[in-house]
Amino acid sequence: MATLAKPVVKDFQLRGREAVARARWLAGYSGFFAPVRLEAVSNRVQVDLYGVVRTADRLVELAAAVAALAAQLETP
Repeated sequence: MATLAKPVVKDFQLRGREAVARARWLAGYSGFFAPVRLEAVSNRVQVDLYGVVRTADRLVELAAAVAALAAQLETP
């Protein structure tokens, strides 16, 4: 989850293929039986994954990607 400096223009909730289309890096975390969910509500961006992130490197990579997505949503 990341917090934006100002609210998004329009809230959205994407799941599975739609979420991967919006953020390509989610493809590695999404599966047929366990789709990822990408949500932006007010000033919050959240990515929900199913399963366990087992390595610290992958967790840091995920946090950096969510932060980059938040920065992308803040630009007009």
